[in-house]
Order: sequence, then C-alpha cells, then structure tokens
Amino acid sequence: MEILTKALAEIPRAQQDLREFVRARALVRQLGRDRVCDALRSALRPWSGTFEVSAWDSGRGHFSTFGGTPSRPNPYVRRWCVSPSELRDRLQRNAQRVRAKGTGLCLTHARVAATGGSTDEEVIERTALFCDADVRGEPDGLVDALRRAGAAFVLSRKVRDSSFHAVIPYAAPLATIPGPAFKQTYRVRMGVLLGLFSEMGELACEWVGVGSPKLLGFDIATARRLGTLEYAYNKREPNDALPLFEANEGLALDPHAWLEALGWTAEPEPLRARREPAVFYDGPTQPNTWLPALESAGMLLQRRATGGRFCVCPLEHEHTEGPRNPTATFVSSAGVLWCSRGGGHLRGRYREARAAMPSHVQHFFTENQR
Repeated sequence: MEILTKALAEIPRAQQDLREFVRARALVRQLGRDRVCDALRSALRPWSGTFEVSAWDSGRGHFSTFGGTPSRPNPYVRRWCVSPSELRDRLQRNAQRVRAKGTGLCLTHARVAATGGSTDEEVIERTALFCDADVRGEPDGLVDALRRAGAAFVLSRKVRDSSFHAVIPYAAPLATIPGPAFKQTYRVRMGVLLGLFSEMGELACEWVGVGSPKLLGFDIATARRLGTLEYAYNKREPNDALPLFEANEGLALDPHAWLEALGWTAEPEPLRARREPAVFYDGPTQPNTWLPALESAGMLLQRRATGGRFCVCPLEHEHTEGPRNPTATFVSSAGVLWCSRGGGHLRGRYREARAAMPSHVQHFFTENQR
C-alpha cells in the first residue's frame, strides 16, 4: 500500500486517469479480491457473442492505420465481427508468420468510420477493453478471476517474457461523443478499469517517479486514445517460440454497472488553468527559436526527408510508450514542434515545453517572446 500512497502523492492532479488507476488498485486491496470479483460477476451481461474489431495488416505496422478522409479513405482497414474464440484463432494464425518489429498486424477493438483510420475522431464506438502488460507478471491471476466471474475474454501471451494482452468485450458498445469532455470522462473511467484489473491480476506494482506509470500495472497509455492499438504478437525470427493464446466464451462486461457495484466515485476534477492556444512556433514575423534552441541543447537528431529535423521531446519524461523513438518528435523547417507520443501531447502546451528546456538555452525564448 505504501507504493500506491507514494504514487498518489506524486502524480499531478491533472493526470486524473492515472490517479484513478492508483485509487482503483487501492480499492481492491481495501475491499478484497473476492468482493471485487463478486461485483464483477454482478456486472456481467448476456450479449450477442460477437464484437467488432478493426484491423490493419499491410506489412507497414501502425503506419497503415493512418487517418482517412472522405476523399482519401484508408484502404488497409479490415472489419471483423468475431467471437472471442474466432479472434483467438485469427491471432494464432497471424502469430505463425515471421514479421519484423513494427510491421505486423495492428488492431483496435472498436468500430471505425468509413474513412478507415484509427484516429480518435474516426472511432464510432469501443467494443472491448484492451489491457496491455509489459513484463508486469504472469496473467494467471487475471485469467483465474475472469473465469471465476464467468467473463468472456481473449488472452495473448509471450513465451520469452511475462508480457501479455487481455481483451474483455463490452456487453454493449461504448458510443463516442465528439469533443474533449467525453474523452476526459472516458480516460478516467478506463483508468479505473485498468487499475481494478491490474490488482485483480496481481500484477507487479512499482513507482520510481512520474516518468514510470507503466510500472504500476497495465499500461495507462491504452486508456488515453479511443483508437488505441493492439500490436498483435507474432514471431520475429523463424526459430522464435510461438506466443500462446486463450479465449473464454463467457458473459460480457457492463463497466458502468461494475463501478456502480463497487461504489466508485472519482476525485473532484481539478480547476484547470487556461492554456495557451495550440501554437508551436513564434509566428511568421518572429525569428525561428526552436531549431537553434534544440541544437544548442544537443537535442537535434537526424534530418527529415521533408525538411526540418527530428529531435528529443522537451517533455520526454511524460512518454509511457516504451524506449525513445528517434522519429516520434520533430521540428519542421518552419519551426513547428510536434510529438506523436501520447496522441500529440505537446498540443496546447507550448509554454510548458519551453520551460522544460535546459536553462542555458532559455535566452532563445526570452529574446523572442510575443
């Protein structure tokens, strides 16, 4: 409990989804796993037995999931309506193919628009909860809890380490509503669900500061996008061991009923300071500051084919998606700074990004304030 208390004391109030994740783990410890499992059982519902999954398998990995438009729809999307066993079988067949990292099957457990991409704006409804555990422990505790409750699920697990994916279908799809208010509510509720299942599955729980949210259990990043992607497991080399897959044809989850049965209430939402408009450069009449500042700080990387340079993200400590990706963040030749991690987490946070730069380059910004 000390780890959870320490994490809750250090996580900023603005990160409500992560705070609720931690509070949910603490709630399971307070109530006991048996009582939480009973509440889960009461929140399971009869359902059609199938759910929709959107998949992309062009050999280009997540690059094939790009956002489409009415005039240029994404041609790679495939729409599956599958039972848990059918999804298990598809994943099992896919796993036998040898694919290099970043080139395999991607899927999101959602129905997407006719434009065919995985952007949040294209997600019409979520059909299942996706849980992603990277070396947080074996899935046996979670599987036991789900089977005892009678829940439907699909499980994928690596053999070489204790990483696994769990997909838990919803009794009724969660329809999305355009706008930031719905996304904030969605993220908070998904944080609670991931925290509950992390504790029920007895996943390892560590905390070494605000840059370590993945160590708390299931990856919170899966709660932060409506179109969050599952990178299906497959063999990387011909001699690799095959991942293992399991499915249960049980009842489907009503997440709202589960939270109600547990008496869950969220922390009051913090008062939010008004953010600066989403501008990442000083303007056409100002000298470009990001390129020289990043260069002076030693944060510029290789050149981009379309102009500008890749760089280190000024807010890299917030990244939760794994090791540094040298092409995730860039500054264009026009001075536009962009980071694709966290769904574009620099958007509207220009002042914070400047303030996070090393002190010896701050003069680049103070000399060019608007």
